[in-house]
Amino acid sequence: DNDELRRVPDEEKEEKALIIYASQTGTSKMFAKSLSKSLGGETCCVVRNMKSIGIKDLAMHKRVYIISSTFGYGRPPRDGELLYSQVQLEAMRCKENLEDLSIDDEEVEKPLAGTSVAIAALGSSAFRDFAKFGLNLTDELVSLGASTALKTTTVDAKNGKSEQKQMFQKWESAIVQMEKERQMKKERTMLPTTRRQPSKMIPSSKAA
Repeated sequence: DNDELRRVPDEEKEEKALIIYASQTGTSKMFAKSLSKSLGGETCCVVRNMKSIGIKDLAMHKRVYIISSTFGYGRPPRDGELLYSQVQLEAMRCKENLEDLSIDDEEVEKPLAGTSVAIAALGSSAFRDFAKFGLNLTDELVSLGASTALKTTTVDAKNGKSEQKQMFQKWESAIVQMEKERQMKKERTMLPTTRRQPSKMIPSSKAA
């Protein structure tokens, strides 16, 4: 399906941020709900389980925030398996198509061009492939044209849930700050450019 390879024009992308979670134990889902609340809830963002997400959903949003654990030896959780396989396949397809077309500015033609992503990769550094899925997913999405709003952040559970939560909250705070700055910039661009005419001076008294 060649539709997967078409970039969505910026003016057609959703203004709401897309928050995606993939969880094996429920921690990522809990963190996703926390981020949503911090960003203002349903009026400002959409929260989705990764199992219900396709590449077109990513392309339809300007800003995508992903919170995911790693399962087994660097693999996605069960909820993330389908999307990850689609992303890997699409990355190979995209590369082949762009090579065939010999496009000079290939970044513009990639399906996730104009989409910014930030990923919180959950896991435990006690394991060899710590947070590997989140790190690999970042690379695959970038290969499809996405930009990274933040360097992928690893959220380590090795020293317990409390410390892991603190790590996540730092990432969450950075996202909230970015969203605030984006909104302020948007509001400034919407301000009228024409200056108000100065009001006429009213004389305090008239000559008799």
